[in-house]
Amino acid sequence: MTKMKKVENTPKTLEEVTETRDNLVTEVEAKQTELAEAKYGITFDNTKDITRVMKHVDKSTTWTIKDAALIINLYDNIKLEKARIKAEDAEPTVNLGAIDLNSLYKALTTADGNGIEAARSFITLLTNIGSQISSAMQEMADANKEVQEMHIQLAELDTAIDEMSTEKVEADEVIE
Repeated sequence: MTKMKKVENTPKTLEEVTETRDNLVTEVEAKQTELAEAKYGITFDNTKDITRVMKHVDKSTTWTIKDAALIINLYDNIKLEKARIKAEDAEPTVNLGAIDLNSLYKALTTADGNGIEAARSFITLLTNIGSQISSAMQEMADANKEVQEMHIQLAELDTAIDEMSTEKVEADEVIE
């Protein structure tokens, strides 16, 4: 990830500050689009493990009205990815968008189950994909932090533009 330049290095005239702000707005919009379209790959040992995750999401995920649609979307997207993998005879890597990645993380970290064999199976699955999910979540968090820093710089530029645009009225000195 590229580091942004600090606002303190901005030009001095109103036109230059405005141009710098406009350029940064373009960068922010591009980065946000990139993040919205980003896919995070989770590689499974085989397609049976993908089926196990789907079964977990279907049978063991507790949902509320707030996240029911997210869980349905996650399940459907994993199902589509599994079909793609089988059709292409590809490596079992499921590509998920940011919302699905968050939903998968939540589904796996709030797991409920019964029995030793179910626990063993779940822990084995989690061991195989858990670190990949954590890494993808960290990558997403880093990218979001970069966008947040860009927004802070935009706010600083907006403040500078406001200050430069405001006419300064000074009181005349009164001599008595």
